[in-house]
Amino acid sequence: MLESVIKSGPSKDGPEWGSDVVAAMLHRMDIEYVAVMPGASFRGMQDSFVNHIGNKDPGLLLCIHENSAVGIARGYARASGKPMGVILHNVVGLLAGSMGIFDSWIDRSPMLIIGSTGPVDAAKRRPLIDGMHTANVQGNLVRDFTKWDDQPASFAALTEALLRANRIARQEPPGPVYVCVSTDIQEAPVPSDFVLPDQTRFAPAASPFPPPELVEQAASWLCKSRFPVAIADRSGRDETSSKALVDLAEMLAMPVLDQGWAWRSFPSPHDLDFTGDEKAILSKADVVLALDCTDLAGETADLPAGVKIINISSDELLHRGFTAEYQALPAVDLPILASPATALPELLRCCKAKIEADTSSGSRVEGRRTQLRAFKAELSARQAALIASNRAGQRLTETSLWTGLAEQLANEPYCITVGNSRRQAPGVMKLGTGLSLDLSGEAGGAVGMMVPVAIGSAIVVSKNGQLPVAVIGDGEFLAGSSAIWTAAKYRIPSLIVVNNNRSFLSDEHHQVRMAELRNRPTENAGVAMSLVDPSCEIVSVAKGFGAIGIGPITSYDEYLAALSEAIPMVRDGKCVVVECLTEYRKLNVFKERDSGRT
Repeated sequence: MLESVIKSGPSKDGPEWGSDVVAAMLHRMDIEYVAVMPGASFRGMQDSFVNHIGNKDPGLLLCIHENSAVGIARGYARASGKPMGVILHNVVGLLAGSMGIFDSWIDRSPMLIIGSTGPVDAAKRRPLIDGMHTANVQGNLVRDFTKWDDQPASFAALTEALLRANRIARQEPPGPVYVCVSTDIQEAPVPSDFVLPDQTRFAPAASPFPPPELVEQAASWLCKSRFPVAIADRSGRDETSSKALVDLAEMLAMPVLDQGWAWRSFPSPHDLDFTGDEKAILSKADVVLALDCTDLAGETADLPAGVKIINISSDELLHRGFTAEYQALPAVDLPILASPATALPELLRCCKAKIEADTSSGSRVEGRRTQLRAFKAELSARQAALIASNRAGQRLTETSLWTGLAEQLANEPYCITVGNSRRQAPGVMKLGTGLSLDLSGEAGGAVGMMVPVAIGSAIVVSKNGQLPVAVIGDGEFLAGSSAIWTAAKYRIPSLIVVNNNRSFLSDEHHQVRMAELRNRPTENAGVAMSLVDPSCEIVSVAKGFGAIGIGPITSYDEYLAALSEAIPMVRDGKCVVVECLTEYRKLNVFKERDSGRT
């Protein structure tokens, strides 16, 4: 996958230059790749990664936009749980990549971002460009949405900064970190007696365990509950917590609402997956188990009085004041400051002991299980009706895109890297904790990040033997399409289905809602929203970046044939883009959100 070094340089045991220190430390810290958009301010680091460590562990991935580099690293982190490196060129590169860094912050994705700047000593700066591109403290630009930043001024400080950054990025809750290395540090010779530190003594600490008495209290409430409900979100970042949630839900006959704004946490289809029926299920709850929810206050706003809420999350350890991504402050009855990955296995153990000790619990749980089967049958019938209506004739909708994928991938191990199948086609895709996974999530809503995220995830997913699959809107694809070139260059396989509805449709629906609220013509909603006249040739864009393009597709049968053609090519290491001209989607969600507003 990586480019080979054409000619090996002289072999040296230790670093000779400051930039060699950076390359050697990232190698020791088990960083597999570094995504780069070239810039002269890190010419020393570029040389060190290629000629000092041979472009391997980490190897460089060339990108043609900084947001592509950051997005690829974010996708890699989502799929692996580990940070990738990113190098951004001084002030301008950091500014260009800052939207992606913000999205990674909202996503809680670990990432090691290396910056560069001109000489700290102003007398050593080149005329014009060094002055323009040298910030006093460059980390100020991203400090509000990174976990930590530093700008070391010596070799000893540089190694310490990199070790600390690696540790902080990986520790719960994870997130991006930034270390700026000036050119005078990069290009200075390293003293012959300088020794790199032993990185094993600076490993991240294990996540703290929740207080046992709080776990006992939570278990008591859940086991005695008449109708417990779990709401899951970021808990899906760790397979340990996902497996424990499945076991806990099945043992208690507890319905799960997999909100998935950030992550997916529960397999689908599953008898206890009630995602899509939140209002009805929560109206029956007497105990709610919240697992690292992005917006717990919003999810529980309409709960009946007296419902007890257990909140397991460590996310507030990262809360800042730059934006209100923490949402409204939720009222909870039992806050447990811990990661679900450490808390859920303990909660499962406590609940199991209590169920076994309480002879009356069995009939209560089985009675609830019987009740839930009836509720599930009703929900499944509604979902099936939605799917059937979208499969009538040759209709090509955002829903039928997923039904086609389900048909063609029935015997394939796959992973959804980007796309919201649970909302657009509930119950269609087989998504779980085994071979078929769902890495999709919304994060901070930064436009243009989903293509690079899909490519970054595909690096990991394809190595696991899974087919990487993404369903991406046309506007989102066009904004981030340059990452396709990186996928083509490094033979990163990915199947990208583009839902081309020829509009920034979500925003168009906002304009419809504004017109309705203000008694103005809704016919104008598409002005400066519709991607027509001229239409964008997405297949041509994909081919121009070196990928395989199929389409535009206009019927369901044609879509199935396109997928049959595309899947073997993806298995062969190709990036394939299938463009589908879909129907407009009609939404009522904005009316629901606006209800109660004046």
